Amino acid sequence: IQGAAGRERAAEEEAPAGRRGATAAAAGGERRPREPAMAAVPEPKMPAFGLERFFAQHEFTARHLLCCSDCEPLTLAELLALASPEERAMFDGLGLGYTESRGLPALRAEVAAGYAPGAVGADDVVVLAPEEGIFLGMLALLQPGDAVLVTAPGYQSLHEVARSLVKCEVIEWTPREDPASGHLAFHVD
Repeated sequence: IQGAAGRERAAEEEAPAGRRGATAAAAGGERRPREPAMAAVPEPKMPAFGLERFFAQHEFTARHLLCCSDCEPLTLAELLALASPEERAMFDGLGLGYTESRGLPALRAEVAAGYAPGAVGADDVVVLAPEEGIFLGMLALLQPGDAVLVTAPGYQSLHEVARSLVKCEVIEWTPREDPASGHLAFHVD
């Protein structure tokens, strides 16, 4: 799997030597978008993530947001007040560009340090975003026709990758309200 930055680098490398780094418009021609280096890979047949599209449109413009599934975040100042001098120095020197594809080496080292000494090295750790983890995990674990139990409501890729790409039967597990307390809970019947 190659990210957008990698595809752009590959397109630059494939360009004729005199044209690298220049768009067709800059060279006097008509500007056209670059073709991805992996153009031969077919597009997955998956419906648009409606919830994500909805949030993209309304999440930061709605007057009241009553559907958050995350906790109220700290401000940057509150978070940095918790840092040790060493951690603060690391933050102050942090660049906001891409890191190595396996994850920031310092983060991988910290993850490895959480295991028994010598059990896991930083080179054994790969850090990835939840979306990639769901995608890779489902492709590795599931077979067409498998039944997959997912919480609902939930993150759309949790059920859509299994349903559309792997062709599994998806069973949604929804919470029920406890009449006495009014709390929602998942029940195993």
